[in-house]
Amino acid sequence: METMLESKVFKSRWGHHPCDYKTFLELKKLNYLYFKALKMRARWERWDRKEPQNRTIKKWKRDLLGRKIGKEIIGHQLEPKLDNIFLEKKITQGYVWDRETQKYVLKDYEIVKIININIMEEYQKAKHPKKNKEDIVELKLTKEDINKWYEKSLV
Repeated sequence: METMLESKVFKSRWGHHPCDYKTFLELKKLNYLYFKALKMRARWERWDRKEPQNRTIKKWKRDLLGRKIGKEIIGHQLEPKLDNIFLEKKITQGYVWDRETQKYVLKDYEIVKIININIMEEYQKAKHPKKNKEDIVELKLTKEDINKWYEKSLV
């Protein structure tokens, strides 16, 4: 009689995997989007840390010999896009340092939160084949969950 884990093991030329190839490709795409979300969040945080008057795009001014002699402001930086399924923007209340009053004041501010479903761990489990069936570690995400997140990414 087959156990539950043995029925979920898939064999390839290189060894045994905890999911089929189609699910692996979906995990691969979700892993890529997760890393992209980390980069987008870091970019947004770098933008958010700057004061509004410092969120400008500048271009070097040069003299006739090509030497840099100053900068001119071309325009303002727009807020970076956050169009990823793993990112969520929230408004939170907290104490923020106010430069004018030189005190901490309770204010609303925006944060960007990453929705973590352990996609990196699941992808690594699926990516590396095992020699024996007994060494396979079952995925925590079900196939339905992976399909649901993958469908969200296609929209």
